[in-house]
Amino acid sequence: MNIIERDVGTIPVSMGTSLSLEGMMGVYPDPARQPKQPVKPNAIGEVWINLRTLARNMYNAVPTAAQSSLNLAGAVDVLEEEVKVIPVALAQMGWKGKVKFYMASKDAIKWSYPHANFKDTDPKKAPKQAFYDTYERYVSIELYKRLMDSEDPPLTIDSKPPSTQGTVALLTHFPTELMWKPQFTRLLLLESHTGKLKAWNMWYTKLNGIDEATMMPFNEYTLQVFGDSVVLAPQSISIKKALKEVAINKKWTSIVSIAKVHYDIMDSKNKDLIANYKQLMK
Repeated sequence: MNIIERDVGTIPVSMGTSLSLEGMMGVYPDPARQPKQPVKPNAIGEVWINLRTLARNMYNAVPTAAQSSLNLAGAVDVLEEEVKVIPVALAQMGWKGKVKFYMASKDAIKWSYPHANFKDTDPKKAPKQAFYDTYERYVSIELYKRLMDSEDPPLTIDSKPPSTQGTVALLTHFPTELMWKPQFTRLLLLESHTGKLKAWNMWYTKLNGIDEATMMPFNEYTLQVFGDSVVLAPQSISIKKALKEVAINKKWTSIVSIAKVHYDIMDSKNKDLIANYKQLMK
């Protein structure tokens, strides 16, 4: 295996990945920062890990000065080893569930939200981001190809995953994948680095520019309005401001239904907001 200098955790994988799993298991290295989790570790039947997120966490664990010179083939070797280490390490910590790795199509979101704004990378303006995009694409796809020949190949998700029973923790940095919620009995987001398990009432914190103090439901409209800092770019400042005003005036919470969102927007008499809602929700 190629050796790539990077920060690793108690579980010998890239730091962001290790910390997420340590937090899930209740053994975060700093006890003062151990998240208060909504469930016990063994109430989680499966952990699903996005291969692109695995690649991202490795990239972020590499010293900044060395990121642009990463050996891509070597990165695939390292991540292939991490895939082997993670299930073994969790079992050794007493977890009885199953780890599933998956690769999801990045084009599916464009089919689902054809009128949304999407983030674009201009290589001339953002060479570091352009290199990262190349890194993530090559490394995750090559890793996926290798794993397809293994005894336990990764899931391939084109638009949505198969219906799954039990509680699943999803380790991903793509908030759009949280829209898969109807496919699961219970879906929890597992955050890299913090190790927090977030139930659906906390997913609004994944909206770009929305913090825990701002009550905003996470749904297919708010996701397109605020963006997610990964795939979706936000709508105009005026639309975001108008939606926040409706949320305040109508006393929205993080769990308000999409039906109420629809009614309150239509009742707002803000023609631009109403037009934007109709356009994005086509």
